[in-house]
Amino acid sequence: MKGSAVQRRKGKHGFTLIELLIVMLILAILAGVVVMSVGGVFESAKERAYETLRDQIQNAVIAYETERPNELPPEVGTVNISGNKIIFDICSLTLPTGLLRTAPDGCILINGSSNDNCDSTIGNCSGCLATSHYIWAYDLKGNIYSTCVGSDCKANNADGYQGIWP
Repeated sequence: MKGSAVQRRKGKHGFTLIELLIVMLILAILAGVVVMSVGGVFESAKERAYETLRDQIQNAVIAYETERPNELPPEVGTVNISGNKIIFDICSLTLPTGLLRTAPDGCILINGSSNDNCDSTIGNCSGCLATSHYIWAYDLKGNIYSTCVGSDCKANNADGYQGIWP
């Protein structure tokens, strides 16, 4: 095979172009499989984070009522979520009670008064931003509801996670 054009010289090692292309194709296929399997994980993580936050607020409202029999957090308005629900002052759960460590990001500055769902002028509630999406409310039994008010919300005046996480 001395005269063959395919003959390799001694000491030269490496991969052919075809071998490199095959390896790159296999890596691309594996990357596609990983992306497809991980794609839905982030949305379900956001939904679980919402549910956890909702449970924390629910527990804080129950603790508030336990410390003050027959009294729910201060009312600041109503919202129509399958019948009128009471919008409450999230700050009443953070200051001075400490039932929530900080006001959740899922609050919204409703009208700039000192009695908003979360007022950016009061202590620990300074973390709430007017661009957040959820207004938190409760019924007379102390059950927690939320509604989304952003223009990109899937369903205004509907309770529950709406595909948006502030």
